[in-house]
Amino acid sequence: MLEHGPLLTELLAGKSICKITDEENHRRLQNETIREDINKYLRPLNRRIATIKNESVYFLAYQELNAEARNHLAKEFDQTIKFLLPLLEWMQLTQEALGDDSVFSIEDIIDLYKYARSIESNQALQKRFSKLASNRFFNSSSSDLQNQLKQVFKKLEDNNYLHKLHKDQQYYIITGKIEYLIEIIEFIKEEESLQIEETAQQEPMF
Repeated sequence: MLEHGPLLTELLAGKSICKITDEENHRRLQNETIREDINKYLRPLNRRIATIKNESVYFLAYQELNAEARNHLAKEFDQTIKFLLPLLEWMQLTQEALGDDSVFSIEDIIDLYKYARSIESNQALQKRFSKLASNRFFNSSSSDLQNQLKQVFKKLEDNNYLHKLHKDQQYYIITGKIEYLIEIIEFIKEEESLQIEETAQQEPMF
């Protein structure tokens, strides 16, 4: 298990593992035998390795949803919700700026130069971006668009939603964490839909 020590440390710290930000460990986790070995080690901690539909990202989940796990998940979910709206707004704004309404996928490329030109040339997009940049998640205090862009993309990179391809170039690649975020959004939509349907079914009873 010592050979997986650094990987376990990252997972237990809450880091998600995808092939863009950590190709070697992502490849390891694709190995079922390695996952089983790590899960045996994690079992006393009530943790297990989990992934999303296309296995583009791995992370830790609870083995059993006991009271302690539910309490922790509720707090974690509250934190996710706080940052969900600005991230969702960034995704929608990016689709409009780049003229592409397809859902983000791992390995999609964002050309920051093209992105900036599109924002600059559209007053409505510029106003929305400035408001977004000042959100507490991105936390930009600048009124200059270029500084706002740098802050927003740095924050996304620091949180592993984006990865800069080359230090001296302005190309960013979408990571598996964005796909994980999209699955959370889909889950919330499904839950809201179920609640609406249940309410509609119950209303005639009262």
